[in-house]
Amino acid sequence: MLNCLIVDAEPLARKQIEAYVSRVPFLKLTGSARNPLVAREILKSGVVDLIFLDVKMPQLTGIDFLKNNDVFQQVIFITAFPEYAIEGFELEVTDYLMKPVTFERFLKACEKALAKVSGTETIKTNNTQPDFIYAKCNQRFEKIRIDDILYIESMLNYINIVTPRIKYTVYSSLKAIASSLPQTE
Repeated sequence: MLNCLIVDAEPLARKQIEAYVSRVPFLKLTGSARNPLVAREILKSGVVDLIFLDVKMPQLTGIDFLKNNDVFQQVIFITAFPEYAIEGFELEVTDYLMKPVTFERFLKACEKALAKVSGTETIKTNNTQPDFIYAKCNQRFEKIRIDDILYIESMLNYINIVTPRIKYTVYSSLKAIASSLPQTE
């Protein structure tokens, strides 16, 4: 189950997203806000896994909201402006949907978000720096040097990545992390 928050200045757009959320069995609406300032307060008061965020809003844009706040949740931009897509993906949003959004496209983006938290995408490799992996711990991705890993142990649906300084507990399988590590010859 993903707890989600909708942030959009347009009431009709919020209503449409709320209707879509109600049709997806693994989504639970935990809040709806007309601007990022209200959203910030909702994020402080409850657990949110996924944010549906508009880009252009009065007071503060969705882009500025992500740049100026520690947002550890997954974000799906839902906007009418395609020109912000590259900047959105540079901010590591999960997906970028163009208004008007079809339910099928909305569902695909939500399934992508679910895959990230269900363990199929909790371990990421960084292609530009293969000496690191990213592991989702405590609702954010931690950058872990492969050379620092002492060992990895499996605990049912979780794994512990142990380094000299810290032990990271990650919701993932041993198989998923093994596939993200460099293969030795």
